[in-house]
Amino acid sequence: MLRQEKGLVLKCLREHLNPEPSMKEERMGVDVEKSWKMDSLTMPIGEILPRHQHLETQQVARYLDISGLSVAPESCGFGKEKRKEKRREEKRREDEEKRREEKEKRREEEREREEKREKRREEKRREREGREEKREEKPVISRLKNERFE
Repeated sequence: MLRQEKGLVLKCLREHLNPEPSMKEERMGVDVEKSWKMDSLTMPIGEILPRHQHLETQQVARYLDISGLSVAPESCGFGKEKRKEKRREEKRREDEEKRREEKEKRREEEREREEKREKRREEKRREREGREEKREEKPVISRLKNERFE
């Protein structure tokens, strides 16, 4: 049973991995295919995966292909949950950022509207004061005119 589980996990891994060795592996001259094959035959599944986490998913798939394992991707779902969770997280971040931007935009628009209102109030106040001053000046001017003519 354990061997079957290991086979299924390895098959699932192959469906989600990248076929190129990493630069580190190339520099070190490690034969990753051999390493993976040996691990898959001799180690428990719980030890294989952490040991090979640095590998891209398709790399592991290529290495698993040596052993002739295959399975339909929908039958295992290994890695799918992580990708889905990552997408959800990215979407959530984008939505939050959009909300923040919209909120900031609304605040800015409200500030501008308030400034316009304040300007209008100030202009109206000045107009009123100007009118009141004219009213006060008119009687004085008309009185002076009347005095001259008398």
